[in-house]
Amino acid sequence: MKKVFAVGNVMLKAEVERMGFRCELISADIPSLKDALIIRIRRQSDYRFFEPLKKELSGKVRLIYIFFNPVAESEVSECTRGYFVKSSKLPVLTMKERNFLDALMRNELAKGVCIDLGITRATYSSYKKNLLCRLGLRTVEDLRFWAVINLRADHGR
Repeated sequence: MKKVFAVGNVMLKAEVERMGFRCELISADIPSLKDALIIRIRRQSDYRFFEPLKKELSGKVRLIYIFFNPVAESEVSECTRGYFVKSSKLPVLTMKERNFLDALMRNELAKGVCIDLGITRATYSSYKKNLLCRLGLRTVEDLRFWAVINLRADHGR
């Protein structure tokens, strides 16, 4: 399914659909995702498929590419303007991990996550480290971007 996700901007969704792409409007309370366009890349052909979209919107909005296949990411030769989240796995998450990611999306600070879940800072660090390792991500921001797409999709089922 080749679809992009517009974060909180109805006008952006309409513009993407006018260009002939499927677009879903999602909401996220993460400031760095405001008016962003998230593109999932599973194969190199997906990257090429979104080429016109990238050329048209790269200077106007923040483009976030999520790679689920390390081969596709390595085959993409040109470095484009955009934020790349590299995730080679799509694991099944436990309920505690889902709750942690939900809290992480709601809170900017680790302290807020700890308070929401009633956990210690050490437990927070352990959950974060394990999820980053399992998903093949590097930063908490990458983890938030990943969660916005994947947890949103799971809640919609």
